[in-house]
Amino acid sequence: MVEWTAPDTTSSLILSGDVGLTACVADGSKDPCDGRVDSSGAKVTTRLVILQRGTPASGIEYCNVTYHPGREGRTTFIDRHERHKMVFWSASAPVSIASGCSRKFKIKIYVKPVSGSAVVVRQKSTIVTAVIPRS
Repeated sequence: MVEWTAPDTTSSLILSGDVGLTACVADGSKDPCDGRVDSSGAKVTTRLVILQRGTPASGIEYCNVTYHPGREGRTTFIDRHERHKMVFWSASAPVSIASGCSRKFKIKIYVKPVSGSAVVVRQKSTIVTAVIPRS
């Protein structure tokens, strides 16, 4: 997760990010697999979530939320032979100037196990932002 403040001259941002994942496929691992081992691997849903915070005066936590590729995310299978499987994301999002919106953002890659074994996040999200000046 990254906390970021958009400059006043920014109307939108472009983001890229990645996360490394490993499926728990054997007992005896030092990873926190909690007994949820499946020798075939794991299926996960991932998505890039861009949350624009509301102002303290507005009383709302987030005034604008962008999901990429959408709220449903993307399903990825992590094979038993893959360690540190990299899942990559790239997206753009507007910077809302609506009343009650701040210029502060929380950006994260959401990972949810769907089936199979437990999943270990091997490399936490790396997120890079680029700003697009207002025309």
